[in-house]
Amino acid sequence: MVSACFEGSGEPGHAQVLTKFSYDLEKSNAQTFNVEITNNAVVNVTWLEFTSNHGNPSPTCIHRFRVHGYEYSTPQIEEFVSLTEEETAVLR
Repeated sequence: MVSACFEGSGEPGHAQVLTKFSYDLEKSNAQTFNVEITNNAVVNVTWLEFTSNHGNPSPTCIHRFRVHGYEYSTPQIEEFVSLTEEETAVLR
């Protein structure tokens, strides 16, 4: 299970489950799982939680956990409204 804490979620430590998946022992060691996020909030923390080790009583060993996404950028005012040149000059 992959969970995350979002910036400005209102509650410290409040987490949301992003996705649940199972590692396939028959496939390659490196496996990719897509996550669909419906909001555009900034993710502060992401973590991986193991709920099973395929029946093995030994601890689960993970060598690498990578998270890919997009860098947050602040929207520009021009993206929200179309301004005339005169209105834009007043804002500057």
